[in-house]
Amino acid sequence: MKIPQGWEKYYSSESVLKLRRCIYGLKQDAMDFWCKLLKCMKHMKMKRSMADPCLYHRWTYDGLVLMASWIDDNLLVGSDEAVAKTKYKVMGLFDCEDCSKLEEYVGCKITRK
Repeated sequence: MKIPQGWEKYYSSESVLKLRRCIYGLKQDAMDFWCKLLKCMKHMKMKRSMADPCLYHRWTYDGLVLMASWIDDNLLVGSDEAVAKTKYKVMGLFDCEDCSKLEEYVGCKITRK
């Protein structure tokens, strides 16, 4: 990678820098996040669906909770209590935000009747 702006005084123009972890926007960033997500789902005792590798599920005392993932967008479905507890755990493991009321997910409009 090129020497970042402002760091030129610390490195010669012939220097080569090696990344120790992914930077947002690189090709391998999505794969790096997915590997981390798999470890976290295992830690949270969420099982991966055999039918869809982006669907995770777990039975809790509050009922079934499902989590669908699309790269770094995650959707939690289940009882209010199960979703709240799972969301709390996920937000403790990742720097993420709660988008609150679901109106759209990965370009699909959600309507309720």
